[in-house]
Amino acid sequence: MTSSNIFLMCYYDGVLRIEDHKPQYEGGIVRILRVKKDTTFTELMRKLYILTKYDERHIKIGITCEWPTSMGEYIVVGVEDDETVENMLDLYPLMYLLYNYIWRRKM
Repeated sequence: MTSSNIFLMCYYDGVLRIEDHKPQYEGGIVRILRVKKDTTFTELMRKLYILTKYDERHIKIGITCEWPTSMGEYIVVGVEDDETVENMLDLYPLMYLLYNYIWRRKM
Protein backbone atom coordinates (compact mmCIF):
# COMPACT_ATOMS: atom_id res chain seq x y z
CA MET A 1 0.00 0.00 0.00
CA THR A 2 1.41 3.43 -0.88
CA SER A 3 1.75 6.35 1.52
CA SER A 4 0.14 9.06 -0.61
CA ASN A 5 -1.79 11.82 1.13
CA ILE A 6 -5.57 11.77 1.14
CA PHE A 7 -7.74 14.70 2.15
CA LEU A 8 -10.74 14.21 4.42
CA MET A 9 -13.39 16.90 4.68
CA CYS A 10 -14.41 16.62 8.35
CA TYR A 11 -17.69 18.03 9.68
CA TYR A 12 -18.36 18.24 13.42
CA ASP A 13 -20.42 20.10 16.07
CA GLY A 14 -23.43 20.20 13.74
CA VAL A 15 -26.33 17.97 12.74
CA LEU A 16 -26.30 15.32 10.01
CA ARG A 17 -29.63 14.90 8.24
CA ILE A 18 -30.54 12.57 5.41
CA GLU A 19 -32.74 14.29 2.81
CA ASP A 20 -33.74 12.58 -0.43
CA HIS A 21 -31.27 9.81 0.43
CA LYS A 22 -28.45 12.37 0.48
CA PRO A 23 -26.46 13.41 3.57
CA GLN A 24 -26.84 17.08 4.47
CA TYR A 25 -24.83 18.65 7.31
CA GLU A 26 -26.22 21.69 9.10
CA GLY A 27 -24.19 24.07 11.21
CA GLY A 28 -20.99 23.13 12.93
CA ILE A 29 -17.39 23.33 11.83
CA VAL A 30 -15.69 22.06 8.66
CA ARG A 31 -11.98 21.25 8.55
CA ILE A 32 -9.76 19.40 6.11
CA LEU A 33 -7.57 16.64 7.53
CA ARG A 34 -4.71 15.09 5.58
CA VAL A 35 -3.92 11.42 6.24
CA LYS A 36 -1.72 8.77 4.67
CA LYS A 37 -3.29 6.02 2.56
CA ASP A 38 -2.13 3.41 5.11
CA THR A 39 -3.72 5.15 8.14
CA THR A 40 -5.24 2.80 10.72
CA PHE A 41 -8.50 3.32 12.61
CA THR A 42 -6.57 4.13 15.82
CA GLU A 43 -4.41 6.71 14.02
CA LEU A 44 -7.46 8.27 12.37
CA MET A 45 -9.31 8.59 15.67
CA ARG A 46 -6.23 10.15 17.34
CA LYS A 47 -6.03 12.74 14.54
CA LEU A 48 -9.77 13.47 14.81
CA TYR A 49 -9.51 14.10 18.55
CA ILE A 50 -6.67 16.55 17.86
CA LEU A 51 -8.62 18.21 15.04
CA THR A 52 -11.82 18.63 17.07
CA LYS A 53 -9.99 19.44 20.33
CA TYR A 54 -12.31 17.03 22.11
CA ASP A 55 -10.94 15.43 25.29
CA GLU A 56 -11.31 11.70 24.74
CA ARG A 57 -11.48 11.13 28.50
CA HIS A 58 -14.82 12.99 28.51
CA ILE A 59 -16.16 12.82 24.95
CA LYS A 60 -16.36 9.74 22.73
CA ILE A 61 -16.78 10.27 19.02
CA GLY A 62 -17.98 8.20 16.08
CA ILE A 63 -17.29 8.76 12.41
CA THR A 64 -19.25 8.14 9.23
CA CYS A 65 -18.33 8.73 5.61
CA GLU A 66 -20.17 9.27 2.34
CA TRP A 67 -20.15 6.11 0.24
CA PRO A 68 -20.93 6.39 -3.48
CA THR A 69 -23.77 4.29 -4.88
CA SER A 70 -25.11 4.06 -8.39
CA MET A 71 -26.15 7.14 -10.36
CA GLY A 72 -23.97 9.59 -8.41
CA GLU A 73 -25.80 9.27 -5.10
CA TYR A 74 -24.25 8.69 -1.69
CA ILE A 75 -25.16 6.91 1.51
CA VAL A 76 -23.65 7.37 4.96
CA VAL A 77 -21.58 4.41 6.23
CA GLY A 78 -20.07 3.97 9.69
CA VAL A 79 -16.29 3.87 10.03
CA GLU A 80 -15.60 1.51 12.91
CA ASP A 81 -12.37 -0.44 12.37
CA ASP A 82 -9.24 -0.82 10.22
CA GLU A 83 -11.18 -2.52 7.42
CA THR A 84 -13.73 0.28 7.04
CA VAL A 85 -10.95 2.90 7.17
CA GLU A 86 -9.08 1.03 4.43
CA ASN A 87 -12.25 0.77 2.32
CA MET A 88 -12.95 4.49 2.79
CA LEU A 89 -9.40 5.49 1.84
CA ASP A 90 -9.51 3.18 -1.20
CA LEU A 91 -12.18 5.52 -2.64
CA TYR A 92 -9.32 7.91 -3.43
CA PRO A 93 -8.61 8.86 -6.26
CA LEU A 94 -12.14 7.99 -7.44
CA MET A 95 -13.25 10.71 -5.03
CA TYR A 96 -10.66 13.49 -4.70
CA LEU A 97 -12.07 14.64 -1.35
CA LEU A 98 -13.63 12.21 1.13
CA TYR A 99 -16.47 13.54 3.30
CA ASN A 100 -16.60 12.49 6.96
CA TYR A 101 -19.10 13.32 9.68
CA ILE A 102 -17.95 13.23 13.30
CA TRP A 103 -20.55 12.84 16.00
CA ARG A 104 -20.47 12.58 19.78
CA ARG A 105 -21.27 9.18 21.21
CA LYS A 106 -22.88 8.50 24.55
CA MET A 107 -20.33 7.64 27.23
